[in-house]
Amino acid sequence: MREESLECTAACRTVVVASRAGMGEIDETILGAEWHVRRVTSMRELGCAIRDGVPVAGLVDFSSAFSAAELDLLERCMQVSHVGWQRCRQPC
Repeated sequence: MREESLECTAACRTVVVASRAGMGEIDETILGAEWHVRRVTSMRELGCAIRDGVPVAGLVDFSSAFSAAELDLLERCMQVSHVGWQRCRQPC
């Protein structure tokens, strides 16, 4: 599992993007300079990313082929109160 460094100040907000397809169009350019985008490709990585309490937003790409076990992990991740969640589905 790879760790991304947080390259922002205390005023920075972090969004974690969970997608196997990448979703490269979601970046600081679109969100604004006060945002840091952290990308993960598995629900295990997502759990590690939100456990530290840094992310305030999460975006999950439901067009990625996550297994039933990973979706169970996602359900647990979504119960974390410091993260606001959005789901999306990329066009085919």
